[in-house]
Amino acid sequence: MSSPRSEYLPNDRVRITVKNQDGEKACYSMKRTSPLCKLMKAHCSIFSLELNTASFLFGSRCLHEDETPEQVGMEDVEKIECMIYQIGG
Repeated sequence: MSSPRSEYLPNDRVRITVKNQDGEKACYSMKRTSPLCKLMKAHCSIFSLELNTASFLFGSRCLHEDETPEQVGMEDVEKIECMIYQIGG
């Protein structure tokens, strides 16, 4: 018997919520084998951020653009934090 979650989310996809450091959130769905750069670029575009100034954290781990959700061990529903580098005071 399949769970209600599996009816809405095929096994090859993962739902990811990205939270900015100011509390804004966005939800994404992507294939487990797609590079995370797709999510990172989309998130930066939506929130008008520069990709080279953003750092995406999964737990305490910094994510790299060429990694996939599968490689970093993401489950069906995960949360990522987006931090912006700040230079100066």
